[in-house]
Amino acid sequence: MSGPRPERCEVLVLGGDVEALVAALVAARRGRRVVVLCERARPGGLHGASEFHPGFATRGAVHDEDRLDREVADELDLARHGLAFEDAPPMVAVGGDGRTVTARATADDAHRAVLAGVLRDAPPDLAPDGLGDALDLSRRAAPWRALGDDALHELTWRLPASIADFVEPRVDDPLERALVAADALPGTWVGPRAAGTTAIHMLRDAARGAAPRRPVGGGPALVRALLAALREHGARVHCGEPIGRVATTGRGPRARVRGAWLADGREYRADLVLSTLDPLRTLRRLVPDEALDDDARFDLASLRARGTIAVLDLAFDAPLAARVSAGPVAYLDDADAMERAADDVKHGRVAARPWLVAHEHACDAGRAWTVHVHGVPHDAGDDARATVVDRAFERLRAAHADFDARLVARRDRLPVDLARAHGSTGGHLWQAELALDQLHLLRPTVDLARYAAPVEGLWMGGSAQHPGGVALGRAGFLAAGRALASR
Repeated sequence: MSGPRPERCEVLVLGGDVEALVAALVAARRGRRVVVLCERARPGGLHGASEFHPGFATRGAVHDEDRLDREVADELDLARHGLAFEDAPPMVAVGGDGRTVTARATADDAHRAVLAGVLRDAPPDLAPDGLGDALDLSRRAAPWRALGDDALHELTWRLPASIADFVEPRVDDPLERALVAADALPGTWVGPRAAGTTAIHMLRDAARGAAPRRPVGGGPALVRALLAALREHGARVHCGEPIGRVATTGRGPRARVRGAWLADGREYRADLVLSTLDPLRTLRRLVPDEALDDDARFDLASLRARGTIAVLDLAFDAPLAARVSAGPVAYLDDADAMERAADDVKHGRVAARPWLVAHEHACDAGRAWTVHVHGVPHDAGDDARATVVDRAFERLRAAHADFDARLVARRDRLPVDLARAHGSTGGHLWQAELALDQLHLLRPTVDLARYAAPVEGLWMGGSAQHPGGVALGRAGFLAAGRALASR
């Protein structure tokens, strides 16, 4: 007896995060029949709402909405679907002695504008094929040449520098130096003295722009707007659909995509499949072995995705008395302490003194916090859970005398928990580490940098792709554009 007939569409998107919804919307707005397969019960991924205690829901595990690509939001007309923006408040640091400082700009407008252009475009083809490609390379180089010799020299010195070396001559206060580093280190596996951390800081600053803004309502509001736009354009989003494998025909260089099988045996057919899932999972576990040749496997071997952040969701019945900001709050000591925390992770230990970044918002029953605990090895297991929570709470209690009195509930998620829940290798919040050898032309690898997978018709558009982890929404937008242009 034959099984159910395959369901057909023109573009099949694997994944339900923001990049998946953006990619699907790009295709749907161009008149393609689009299906999105979201494995979780609700779309949004790490930016989706999640109730962790009655009356308390998070606004996602990741709070990088201030780096939502403005041109993408405008191009997709998300304002018409209810997405509104507000000024994004700066991050505030609380030191171990209770002193506070506020982040201030460290970039100049000329450098910010050049780097914003880097984020806007797909990585170039360094083997130009004809006049068109050569002209594209020339166009990309023009803003760099326009900087002038002094500004260009300064920028090319800054990008490979460590954030500690960059900030030391510019900022006198050790706590403020640590606050600048707190923007450069998330998504890395290093401390503030590592090369290339200034590039990450400057790229994130360029993504925010000179006047940062964020969606009112955070990630869940962005997800709602994307879903409303997808419905208007006839795209279908199926949730709770675990993916079994990507369907292909042929072997090695002749392999091409045919669609995807769900874990329950149902099949979706499409000539174009775009995955925003972790590329290691997509290509090592979902794509059949025979579809990849030795070169593709070798390329994947270099991809690193070691998460170092645990996520604590905290419920409070009222605002804490010592609340210092409506924006993100970092609990820090100095850059040396952050370097020691990174060293602990490199040796497989939970940081003796982790540093934290907390986001707060109102809920029906009180206040909810999402706290990133930096300094947790990607493979730390249940035996480390109590240590992570205790060391994070030690910092928070020191800053807030009423912390225990107001705390109602908590949920703790180590990198291993995030890996299980979201299918991300190493529990990395942006699928691939941010480092000089995994940025732009190399993100996440040399062969995958231009969004095409080594299987014809299969494209990659998750946060592991450029400029994921630095900007939000642009990776899915660029991947979808490249995929549609190929057909």
